[in-house]
Amino acid sequence: MLSEDVLRENIIFKKHNILVAGDVMLDRYCIGKVERISPEAPVPVLKKTEEREVPGGAANVCANLAAAGQKVSLMSVIGNDEAGEKLLSLLSKMKIDADLVLQLKKPTTVKTRFLADNNQQILRVDTENTEEIKKKFGQSLLQRFEIHVNEYDIVLLSDYLKGFFSEQITQGIIEVCKKNNIKVCIDGKDKNYRKYRGAFLLKPNKKELSDMLGRQCRTLSEVIIGARELCEKADVKYVLVTMGDQGMALVGSDGGNVTISAHAKAVFDVTGAGDTTISYLVA
Repeated sequence: MLSEDVLRENIIFKKHNILVAGDVMLDRYCIGKVERISPEAPVPVLKKTEEREVPGGAANVCANLAAAGQKVSLMSVIGNDEAGEKLLSLLSKMKIDADLVLQLKKPTTVKTRFLADNNQQILRVDTENTEEIKKKFGQSLLQRFEIHVNEYDIVLLSDYLKGFFSEQITQGIIEVCKKNNIKVCIDGKDKNYRKYRGAFLLKPNKKELSDMLGRQCRTLSEVIIGARELCEKADVKYVLVTMGDQGMALVGSDGGNVTISAHAKAVFDVTGAGDTTISYLVA
């Protein structure tokens, strides 16, 4: 996530009311030094010096938007557990409205990353249950969303494939937004792009675009052709493809396209890069 100071120095955003819906998680970082190899197995021994927890997934998108001075609300499901309570506490400190967050009897997704010198990630441990939420809970959330929909200027869906976005919920949100002339932007990872049909913008990365189309899109021309095809198949107005050090390509349903170059930097951890892109695009 970019810091508030950096944002204020370089970009000024008009304030909007933004709803983020999607899979949330708690990102836990265990930081330390590696000074020896374990005598029990050929693995490094991490001597922990610090541990911190931050919002992850769709909650990280919320954090980015809050840092950009936006009024942010979240719709999601979490577990009725310690990690879920920690997430709610972190969201509250960032003044993110969590009234549409439902707590269920399932574990909150937690990603624990072990970082050594220079923030080099040496291991990640995931705790999660990716079963789709039950239809009755999805229906309850949609009903509550429909009551509040006119409070939002734009809706952002962040699909991490952790069980929140059944086709029922995804299409339900899009249909409600269409009726109320509210744009829906989606950061989607599902190969089933039909789940996202009718959105305003869909943002896959290059691998996700390839998975959705069932073929490799390696070069810029292949990405643009693929994005144009996805625009038509998914019935969306725009497809924005992020391509790492190759930048981004934006393709419209009208046939136009724009490419945006990237400035390469030495990066040890790309955690949350896609979240940052969709957050500031929407802001």
